[in-house]
Amino acid sequence: MDEVEIKEGEVKLLMPSDCLNSKYDSAVFYNKDKTFKRDLFTLAFSILKPKTTADCMCGTGVIGCRFYKEYPSKFFFVDLNPSALKYAEKNAESNGLSDFSIEKADVNVFLSTHKLDCVVLDPFGSPSHFIDSAFRSFRKKGFLFISSTDAANLCGAKPKACLRHYDAFPLDNFFCHETGLRILLGYVARRGADFDFSIKPLLSFKHAHYFAVLVEVEKSALKANDCLKKIGFAEADGKKIGKMWLDDFNDESFINLMISKALERGMEKHAEFLELLRGEIGMPLFYYNIHEIASKTGKGGVKKFNSFIDLIKEKGFKAVRTHFNVLGLKTNAPEEKLIELMK
Repeated sequence: MDEVEIKEGEVKLLMPSDCLNSKYDSAVFYNKDKTFKRDLFTLAFSILKPKTTADCMCGTGVIGCRFYKEYPSKFFFVDLNPSALKYAEKNAESNGLSDFSIEKADVNVFLSTHKLDCVVLDPFGSPSHFIDSAFRSFRKKGFLFISSTDAANLCGAKPKACLRHYDAFPLDNFFCHETGLRILLGYVARRGADFDFSIKPLLSFKHAHYFAVLVEVEKSALKANDCLKKIGFAEADGKKIGKMWLDDFNDESFINLMISKALERGMEKHAEFLELLRGEIGMPLFYYNIHEIASKTGKGGVKKFNSFIDLIKEKGFKAVRTHFNVLGLKTNAPEEKLIELMK
């Protein structure tokens, strides 16, 4: 089997060469399209510094290796694919990991029989099948990193699958990506509550074809009850959406720490993205399409985005761009006022 060595972040990774050309048919799974997410997750891990971490469905071991470079705690590389574990072990050794364990195991079995401070779930498709086991693995407090590539389900293209996997109703419209992220967080919160855990979203976003969330979990029935109050439904286009997380999906203090670290490391593009996430904190649910607003004026012209935002703010409203869509506008101004200001 032909092999190739690549560099990602601060680590070097050995993998079968077909990982870079055909990730779905390769002997070991590695998705180079998720490098941006791994950059942000690694940045977050450098702040959190948990003592024990499970890199579940580890593939090449890229996440565990990158995390270890930030904080050398105990790592478990978990996968059922023996080829993946072989490369995860090689990569762990070549990158200087001194305290790690290679675990050929079903993720649900492993998590249900170990106590951990941090769990990384990076499956192909929906993470919903592993959430319960993740909560079983936590002690009193912990951190849960989740990736989800089943955007078709969460965003409403496959509503029946969303109902099966997340017990929620999505909606396939312009702001479907925010709906999908909130449905994912709502599901995590509900499953946590079943084990008397609360969640606090620290970092949540949609990028490319996937969703990514990082939540802090804490064992507390009272706090779990409070979490459930933040889950509910919304209505749009005459349809019900939810169950979903209705509160902020990023923590301002944590995002501020991440922005500072990103700038220290020369990660300007990541800092700009994090600035968008910070701007969304405290804003109302969902967002408008600026082109759709312009089309309703009857004139067809579209004001420059930043100038339009300034105009909205001059009228005493809040307004920001959203990370979900380059045409997306989050604001507390009513649509009628937006149309008036666009004229």
